[in-house]
Amino acid sequence: MNFRIYPNGFGLVLGVIVALGVVITPQSAEASLKLCNQTSYMLEGAIAYRANGRWKVEGWWTLQPGLCNTVIQEPLRGDDYYTFARAIEGHRGDVEAWGGGYAFCTGEGTFSLTNKSDCAAEGLSLFGFAKVDHGNVQAWTNTFTEPVEYSASKARIAGIQRLLIDIGYKQVRIDGYMGRRTRLAIAKHKREHKLPEGDFLTNALFDSLSREANRQASDAGLQLCNQTPHPLHAAVGYEKSKDNWVSLGWFHLVQNECRKVLKDKLDRQHYYTYAEADIGEGEILVWGGKREFCVNDIRFAIEGDKNCTTRGLDSRSFRQINTEKRGKWRDFFTIENMSVEENEPVRMVDEKNAS
Repeated sequence: MNFRIYPNGFGLVLGVIVALGVVITPQSAEASLKLCNQTSYMLEGAIAYRANGRWKVEGWWTLQPGLCNTVIQEPLRGDDYYTFARAIEGHRGDVEAWGGGYAFCTGEGTFSLTNKSDCAAEGLSLFGFAKVDHGNVQAWTNTFTEPVEYSASKARIAGIQRLLIDIGYKQVRIDGYMGRRTRLAIAKHKREHKLPEGDFLTNALFDSLSREANRQASDAGLQLCNQTPHPLHAAVGYEKSKDNWVSLGWFHLVQNECRKVLKDKLDRQHYYTYAEADIGEGEILVWGGKREFCVNDIRFAIEGDKNCTTRGLDSRSFRQINTEKRGKWRDFFTIENMSVEENEPVRMVDEKNAS
């Protein structure tokens, strides 16, 4: 799944500073660490920190637009605090994320991990967190922002507008103003979902809209499924727009796991996938085909499929899958459809992929 990262930045002991996506503010009234969402996205937040000599990673906290969540309720100690946030799956387009260059394992749902370093072996995800430079004060606030700088109140309206668009209200614009079209769309959604009339910006409204957005997203996209006895590293390639080819990876798939790698409704008939498994002693199993895409050694989202070597990239030969323009699809990696050699054609996926 393609992530667009807004890097977290640097803190100052005095005042407030905007740093490409995060406002960092020292606090004195309460000893704590707060995560605030001043974007138009519903976010899921996570933190990493040292406690009693061990690394802990905790999440996911739901961060509604315009609101904050206290994630540590005790005085901050030392410099080892890190944050990460990502938009919920129900939002259309690339997954927006706010992070940095410090890698930590994360789980799913509500999780708390201690001293985890081999993410792949334990079926955990790996994300890049940003360090919180809190200047050794005991309380701090990280506010996630986006290029359009909303106030908290406008972020809340913009968040409602984005969710309305995600579930199909095309007449709404994301501008942070409560106009007539936004009010009519909210009223319609409330009637259809039996929500009480009144305040337009309730937590219940956000919860209802995000549930519907996530439900619609679950019925779209491309999933890669590992039905082999080996953990796989997989990638996908597709034509994002006319003559603009994109490759995304690596996605770690443990045994018997399916993972969504493209979340929006599929609008192309053909997509391309690749996977490999390192089984030790220099032997690598490959699931590939004949269509070359550029790749990298680490997590990548690469525009363009030409001149990989001259661009400092590697390349792999992907296999073609036919989605029949169904909007969603599953591609299965099995021992039976493994390539003997990287460039050998593999058979097309069968009818069970349409499930």
